[in-house]
Amino acid sequence: MTKDEFTAYHDSRYAKQLSFYDKRAISNQRGYRICSIWILIVSVAITPLISFNEGLCGWGNILAEILSPTIAIAAGFNAHFQFHENWLRYRATWDALQQELAYCKAGVGDYADESKRYALFVERIESVIAQEGSSWLRTHVRGDRATQPGGTV
Repeated sequence: MTKDEFTAYHDSRYAKQLSFYDKRAISNQRGYRICSIWILIVSVAITPLISFNEGLCGWGNILAEILSPTIAIAAGFNAHFQFHENWLRYRATWDALQQELAYCKAGVGDYADESKRYALFVERIESVIAQEGSSWLRTHVRGDRATQPGGTV
């Protein structure tokens, strides 16, 4: 593989994949944190709302009744969309892609042989992407089966 071919691969496929995993990690991290913080805040707020019902002119119980189901909804979203698992997996894949580029540029380890460096880089990047894709599919297919009636894990 020539330097120009490597540059074309790096600037197109590699850059797109790196951006994809970074954006997905960030969005899943946000989803996880939003759901987790909501669950924490509402869980803590319900008891004072009920306790201070008189001071809130009777609105404490109503607010508690409205907010209580949102805890289950947020927990359900978190579990269904697997925000935490996806965040960690996407970030790990992003890190692995970054690490391979660093090794390639430094010419260390298996990348020491300059004649094979670029081809090895492409091979390893595609391997990381394929492994992440099959891992994601296994996790989500298993999760879908478990949520269907009669589904087993």
